[in-house]
Amino acid sequence: ASDDIKWFLNLLAARFAGANLYAVGYSLGANALLKYLGEEGTASPLTGAMAVSPPLVLSEGANQLNTGVAQIYQRYLLSLLRTQHEKKRLLYPALNLPVASPSLNTFWKFDDALTAPLHGFDGVNDYYDKCSARQFLPAITTPTHILSSRDDPFFTPAILPAENELSSTTVMEIADHGGHVGFLHNSQRWLDEQVAYRMAGFMHAAS
Repeated sequence: ASDDIKWFLNLLAARFAGANLYAVGYSLGANALLKYLGEEGTASPLTGAMAVSPPLVLSEGANQLNTGVAQIYQRYLLSLLRTQHEKKRLLYPALNLPVASPSLNTFWKFDDALTAPLHGFDGVNDYYDKCSARQFLPAITTPTHILSSRDDPFFTPAILPAENELSSTTVMEIADHGGHVGFLHNSQRWLDEQVAYRMAGFMHAAS
């Protein structure tokens, strides 16, 4: 839902005219942020952005979560999603939402039955194709840093963009370890330090 991001950032830009704006996205939020940056190009009011653990090709991420130990992560996430969906369904009966059945036990099934149709897509393939951020990377003009990890349960080498798919304003960093939005070092949140470091770099470049 990159239109949500566009609306909010434009609101901030109008409310704080002249201020530099920065954004950090995590996981699917990182994918949405990159999608937004590519769609908006020079129209984005952001001065800098960081995307952490984005599943750049949603179909690849969904496939990866359906293999090996990553299936544990998939079961956990889908349990949360089904619970959230059922709360919304019961809270807003007028929406006539479908039931989040336990049989929707993969992201492919869940997104095909619920996410895609509820957001106007023609099935899961249409949703994954249109919302994967990788295709939007060449059009990014905002200084952007992407941080991913090779041991991320969403990660597969097939999601990696070729060098010519990254715009001149985008840097992609791939750590050997870090998991999905983890990046611990000596029991400390190395990720927090990296986000602060990258934001400071954007601020220094803009000053």
